[in-house]
Amino acid sequence: LKILATQQPAASDLRKVIAAIHLAVELERIGDHAAGIARVVERLEEEAEIESLHKLPKMAERAQDMLQQAVQAFVDHDVPKAKALFARDDKIDKQYNRLFRETMLEMQDDAYIRRANYLLWVGHNLERMGDRAINIAERVVFMVTNQYIEDMVSFD
Repeated sequence: LKILATQQPAASDLRKVIAAIHLAVELERIGDHAAGIARVVERLEEEAEIESLHKLPKMAERAQDMLQQAVQAFVDHDVPKAKALFARDDKIDKQYNRLFRETMLEMQDDAYIRRANYLLWVGHNLERMGDRAINIAERVVFMVTNQYIEDMVSFD
């Protein structure tokens, strides 16, 4: 509030400050997801091997890449880079849906139920990390253009 009262910032300055606050919140939430994954991974070591486990590294890589791209778009005020993330979100969602379907089939074997449940939790957290990257990208677009994504006609 002191900045508002003494510096009379322009609207673009306020959008930058608000976007930075939202970025910090999203990064904190991503950290929570990462901590949840770490707790589950410790438990996974004790469980029976399961086939769908091989899907997680690719999901993790995609979530990490999305986060890096979102943060870089924020730093660079790069709207095209931020907008490019929206198509990638659909891919991580599809990866999670495939993981879910395959893991549900594996859960038919009682020996895999707990491990499959853990894998679903990890997959869910990775998918949510991708969603958080999208939230950051939306903030970048608003910060730079003063338009919400929903108000834009196209992503050209």
